Amino acid sequence: MLNYPQPAISGKLFWQETPIEVATDENIAPFGVLVDDHLEYSEKPDSAGSVFNFWWKGNSIYCEDESENDRSLLGWSVAPEEAEEVAPNREQALLWNACQYPDAGQLYFPLRGEDFIIVLAEPHNDIRPRHFRSFYITGGKGIYIHPGIWHEGIVPLNERASFYKQGDTDNQNCINFAEDMGTFLTIPLAKVRGNLL
Repeated sequence: MLNYPQPAISGKLFWQETPIEVATDENIAPFGVLVDDHLEYSEKPDSAGSVFNFWWKGNSIYCEDESENDRSLLGWSVAPEEAEEVAPNREQALLWNACQYPDAGQLYFPLRGEDFIIVLAEPHNDIRPRHFRSFYITGGKGIYIHPGIWHEGIVPLNERASFYKQGDTDNQNCINFAEDMGTFLTIPLAKVRGNLL
């Protein structure tokens, strides 16, 4: 079952490109911690974990929580109205939504060592697309995200990636960039694929 708030899907929206960089212990510190082993990480959230799958289908990016059989649409790689009409494109990812969990950290760990990208922003009273940064996480590492940090789900570089995720809570704040701000948050995937970082 596909379950998500229907986003505004006009390609005429502004595309706000995020800065992107390879994640290190130093540059990720304001947002969280890189994790080498999710089983050994001592600060992981005190909640049950589950497997989340992220995948590309054509020009769309989806997410599924296996425990809930619940699918979400994370974004696209082209203007949404063109997603069904043009050949698959992996030069960028257009995200329409992000959330924060004020009282709970979030742990994501790749089950098969997949490289991935995640967008993050520090707590802000008036959160805007310009506050977000994209991080390319490599080497089989995962990430623990501090409580209150804005983020969206994983953007896989391969067709599919599976993650152990821990830290769900009902207390969350979300923002719809498309409807609230007339903007897509854009991740320049071509810079990663072209080794330009």
